[in-house]
Amino acid sequence: MLLLPTGYGKSLCYFSAAGVLEGLTVVVCPLIALVDDQHMQASSGGLQACKLHSGMHERDQRRSLARIWSSARAPLASHQRASRAFATVAHCQDELASTSDPAADTDPALASVLDVLVVTPERLLGSKALRAALCALHRRRLLARIVVDEAHVLSRWGTDFRPALLMMGQIRVHWPDVPIIAASATATPSVAREIQDCLQLGADGRRTRVAASASARRNLHLSVQLRVSSPRDLPS
Repeated sequence: MLLLPTGYGKSLCYFSAAGVLEGLTVVVCPLIALVDDQHMQASSGGLQACKLHSGMHERDQRRSLARIWSSARAPLASHQRASRAFATVAHCQDELASTSDPAADTDPALASVLDVLVVTPERLLGSKALRAALCALHRRRLLARIVVDEAHVLSRWGTDFRPALLMMGQIRVHWPDVPIIAASATATPSVAREIQDCLQLGADGRRTRVAASASARRNLHLSVQLRVSSPRDLPS
């Protein structure tokens, strides 16, 4: 569990692992804007990344699923990249073999192995096609880790209007041996315990490792100044 203030490098912890270790890193974000932001960060860092959420055009969603299936069916040698440094772009598009998957696009990038998938909770748990693709990766030991970003929403939003958040514990049911990383910048100790319970962290008997830092930001300052308005400044 990563309990670190904004800007302390939570995303670096899992994006760097995705860049140098084999397998797919799945990042679950509660908001579409966060999905887009994490996808942009991963792509700009040289990682092969795709995203999946309800705000995407249907064709783009099919393209993302095709990329995940292409990665799941790729030869194991294609996934071996321990010597590749993070932030190194190596597409080699002219050497990529074409895929026979009818769902795949003709874009050569579809044949490249994915490092990162960024997805909303609803798509992760509600899409049978996506779960089937992730299970195919899991059977080949290529589902490396699942990251729940902004994990404090499991406590704060799950009981209100996001049923999928309360169902995030199903991750442990579908993929019981895949490491789970929960990241939050604002989780209090009680919320952190709720996160552990919801995601069943430590359910396998192993102690949950926590990387935490004080939330106080000494470089930020908040001040209040009294301003006396003239009658002409007041709304009529």
